[in-house]
Amino acid sequence: MNYVGIDVHKQSFQAAIIDETGKLLDEFRLRNNREGIQRFIDMARCHDDFKAVVESSANYWTKLFDVLEENGISVKLSNPYKTKAIAEAKVKTDKIDGAPRNLCD
Repeated sequence: MNYVGIDVHKQSFQAAIIDETGKLLDEFRLRNNREGIQRFIDMARCHDDFKAVVESSANYWTKLFDVLEENGISVKLSNPYKTKAIAEAKVKTDKIDGAPRNLCD
């Protein structure tokens, strides 16, 4: 099983994929629009067991969350205030990989 955490912003969303052991498999940023969301869905379908968590930021998360649910992606909503302590306990990076690539690799 792989897991993806998604931090949603007005113009984009940052996603990090980890495996069952917590090993970071990939990290990327996509546009928070139809094209970016569709690219994320295409990537998610490359994995048999895949669950997503979306952080509720203002109202920027609603479009992404709704489209993921409509496409049968297992997705949960995270309250940022309750996950803040966990996030602060980890080393956090904002690595952005802007180079085009096949997200299924």
